[in-house]
Amino acid sequence: MVKNSLYKNGSVIAVWIDAETRQEALENYWSFWNHGATGADDLHWTSSTEGYFWTTDKKLKRYFKNSSRAIVLNELGEDWEGDATTGPEVSQRIKRITFGRWNLLNQTKGPNPHNRRAMLSDYSVSDDLTNAGKCVIL
Repeated sequence: MVKNSLYKNGSVIAVWIDAETRQEALENYWSFWNHGATGADDLHWTSSTEGYFWTTDKKLKRYFKNSSRAIVLNELGEDWEGDATTGPEVSQRIKRITFGRWNLLNQTKGPNPHNRRAMLSDYSVSDDLTNAGKCVIL
């Protein structure tokens, strides 16, 4: 299971991703990336399963609108065709889901990335003599 939380710092927002596995964290990040919340190449990893990325309020709202549309359209299936009646109903449903998801995440409070300190357990020292003394964040 993936847990997302926010840390607001003026006009920018750190979106935290905390997952059970690295793959879950990456897939959650890719969803944010695919739906316009960020253009960063990767998360700022703080552990093997947790990281954050910086975004703005505008980009985060775009993410929720785009991803909520994808959720609703996936539920409706490929054969769904909107008309004058169902189109506005689906549009209202997307807005409700977007607003609900935005409010849920907006109530969270993630840690300040500037205060996070790398712990010794976050590092692995290589046994390979060619890399002796070099540390790598996992």
